[in-house]
Amino acid sequence: MTDFKDISTATNQNVMTEVERDEFLSEALVSRLTSQRSDGWPHVAPVWYVWQDGVFVHSIGAGRRHLRNIAENPLVTECIDVDYRLAGGLAAGAKAVTCFGRAEMIDDREYAIAAIEQILFRYLGPDDGRAYLEPSIAELDHGRQMIRVTPVRWVTWDYTKAG
Repeated sequence: MTDFKDISTATNQNVMTEVERDEFLSEALVSRLTSQRSDGWPHVAPVWYVWQDGVFVHSIGAGRRHLRNIAENPLVTECIDVDYRLAGGLAAGAKAVTCFGRAEMIDDREYAIAAIEQILFRYLGPDDGRAYLEPSIAELDHGRQMIRVTPVRWVTWDYTKAG
């Protein structure tokens, strides 16, 4: 695949550095994962994720459309954004990361259990996350899948930067 340079839809000053991007992705934000349906329409749904070691990791429940789509076509897009302008006015800015990547299903139970725990604790905290851990692990025997998305290309912007 072509090696793409990180770009921005704004100005060159608004492109996030790799460090800024990784810091932003470490926040407990929601990704909108887009996969391609066989009928040609994109399928977009909000999903939780962990960003680690340069990949997105998702725990996707059995029967979810993304699983069928990715089995047919591994090319996906992720969009993670916040718009501070909604509460703070125009000067507050906005940040977004769009990742074009390749998805793969991971069939490694130990990896899946560790990732499920990370995802639940990240979004729900350790106390509430523990309540969902065992049921989520049990779903691995009934079709829950771990999806790893490896980035190929980035589009980022940070309107909180001067420029």
